[in-house]
Amino acid sequence: MHSWLKKSCDFLGLGEDAFRRVPVGADFAVDVPAMAQMIAEDRAAGLNPFCIVGTVGTVQTGASDDVNALADLAAREKLWLHIDGAFGAMAKLAQHPQAAAAVRGMDRADSIAFDLHKWGYLPFDIAMLITREDRHLTETFANQAPYLTGMAGGINASGSIYFNDRGIELTRSFRALKVWMTLRAQGSELLGAHIGRNIAQAQYLGGLVAREAELELLAPVPLNLVNYRFRAPGLDTDALNALNRNILVRLQEDGIAVPSGTVIRGQFAIRVRNRNFNRGGPSIRGAYGAQADLASAAWRAAAGLRSPAGRVRAAGASVQMGGAHPAGTDRTRRWDSRARRAAPRGHGASGGSASGERRGVGGRA
Repeated sequence: MHSWLKKSCDFLGLGEDAFRRVPVGADFAVDVPAMAQMIAEDRAAGLNPFCIVGTVGTVQTGASDDVNALADLAAREKLWLHIDGAFGAMAKLAQHPQAAAAVRGMDRADSIAFDLHKWGYLPFDIAMLITREDRHLTETFANQAPYLTGMAGGINASGSIYFNDRGIELTRSFRALKVWMTLRAQGSELLGAHIGRNIAQAQYLGGLVAREAELELLAPVPLNLVNYRFRAPGLDTDALNALNRNILVRLQEDGIAVPSGTVIRGQFAIRVRNRNFNRGGPSIRGAYGAQADLASAAWRAAAGLRSPAGRVRAAGASVQMGGAHPAGTDRTRRWDSRARRAAPRGHGASGGSASGERRGVGGRA
């Protein structure tokens, strides 16, 4: 689950008790039969479930729920179906089999929300909410104060659309302008091509990780997110978690790369969410090799092992290559020179992460 769900329950005055976490399967998609059982249990207890929240492209693992199954359940139980597509909804534009699988059934939702500062490649902050019926927003948020009365002409001429009647913000910035400009300049087909390329890049990186004996994928790679860790024989979970946290800090503070971290089923993961559509396979291998070198060295130092001479690994990945690099080490200078040659400039990436294990959610009142 994403943290906004709990915050929303508190904001609505429902409290955490009205928030139901639903287990996920091995693929991190919500367990729909378990959700159906929980809804039945709530009804039997005299409660009134009203909303199902599914996800397309979770922040934690990139997993997507079976939206068709959720839509069937919502229709059967007469519940509202909201889809959190914060990252994955924009995959609808991509001509890629992984994208098609992620968004299948999304058009059956009652409402969809997604962030355009993620896979829309736009500056923070910009998000979009789509609902089937506008009246649900206006009936909730409309405020007919005399000083807000619209006019047929003049500076208050807004036609029939008053955005302050569709959300909690009264004074709001013109966020839609950058969306309009991007679509006019690039078009949806180019955005879809960029997204498809990001998915292919993640598949490539996931393959590099899978081929390395000292690396381990901690989740499938359905979209553009790769979660992995370094592993070594003889270290228990706590020791591996501490080691990978140290590796992540070294990567960031030495200016090599800026992935983020998360915890997946008790295991600390180095989390890479790529949005740089300019990189191809060779540049990923070249620019990211220094990260794996450092991580391997830190690992072996902790384990009391010697690093193999002359071996350059290429299984790491960078979320964001920009920013200053600390001077004073030959390793940093070598990486900086190699990265500048191998990696063309491009977009950065989202480094945010939701903590804890991702859950599907069924709301109740």
